[in-house]
Amino acid sequence: MNWLLTLAFFLVHAISFPQMDVKFPGGVPLSSPSGYGYERTITIKHSLVGSSNSLNLPVLISGTYAYLATTGNGGRVVSSSGYDIIFSSFSGCPTTLKWQQESWNATTGAVIYWVQVPVVSSSADTTIYMCYGHSSISSFQGGATGAAWDSYFKGIWHLGNGVTLSAADSTTTANAGTKSGSTPPGATSSGEIDGAATFNGSTAFISTTNLAGITASTPFTLSAWVYPTSDTYSPMIMDTEPQNVPTDGVWLQWNSSGEPTFGIGTTSGNAEGITVASALSLSNWYYLVATYDGSQTLAGMNIYVNGSAVSTTTQANSGFGTFTDRTFYIGTDHFAGALNYFTGTLDEVRFSVGTARSADWITAEFNNQSSPSTFYVVGNELPL
Repeated sequence: MNWLLTLAFFLVHAISFPQMDVKFPGGVPLSSPSGYGYERTITIKHSLVGSSNSLNLPVLISGTYAYLATTGNGGRVVSSSGYDIIFSSFSGCPTTLKWQQESWNATTGAVIYWVQVPVVSSSADTTIYMCYGHSSISSFQGGATGAAWDSYFKGIWHLGNGVTLSAADSTTTANAGTKSGSTPPGATSSGEIDGAATFNGSTAFISTTNLAGITASTPFTLSAWVYPTSDTYSPMIMDTEPQNVPTDGVWLQWNSSGEPTFGIGTTSGNAEGITVASALSLSNWYYLVATYDGSQTLAGMNIYVNGSAVSTTTQANSGFGTFTDRTFYIGTDHFAGALNYFTGTLDEVRFSVGTARSADWITAEFNNQSSPSTFYVVGNELPL
């Protein structure tokens, strides 16, 4: 009879306090407040994020986790679209974070998520929670399109899944690109993160619509994963120059000496810029980031290679004047008569307007994207 009294006690308290995580004495869950069956912690290592906190950092969660396959494939996920995989700041997942599901494989549990973490601490490990296994979820739970990215991001091009090249923009700007050229860019599965775009060095490029809001006093950040296979004709990685009007915009370039160059041009034909002081090797992946703080000084321009600021030389020409918002190009400068086409592979091209991302943000991005499995630790499965 004692076991009946014990069971009655638990049932009464479950009815009186429905938010309690009620379990039988053996540890099997009787009910879950959020309705999810399972939970794991994801712990971000503070030693890999620099010396200051990063706010609203989009953290890459990438790997193959068998338990994130569907139940029919031996996993825990019920939704045929993977919608019952969610992320939260709190155990039990009573509320959700914002994320983008770039890819999910129902058979293997291979995933690529970008989860916006409100604060990634530099002084202590940051823990978020992943919950999964909910029979009633039939829609995406990670927020509206573009919600994973803060308001500074005006363009994020993941560049496809390795089979099909997509020039879609993941931000709320929805600045989709157009694959152009007599032989347009192709898809490759050999990207730094999933698929990427290949450029032939003679015709291929991607163009997007106008990137509004950029002036000589506007902070901004350019970034991309870059795998160059030729430096002939100083190939352009990304550029806002208009056709037939050189040096009127901003650009990130791999020059003919193998030294990445970051430039800001003006309507009067002037250009200010900095160049990496030491040449980089071809046929290697590099995470290149260029930042400008809006100060209209060369000191306000920086280039980072693989998460670290590097020594640069300056290219000064008459100061920072006025330039105009222009079409954004990936893989060329599109200046008629001097098309500096890129040869190689590009991945994760990004443009932020209104902020020069901090050195610590850039360090965290590189460490996360270059090796997700060492940036965070996934905890043991717990039933809810």
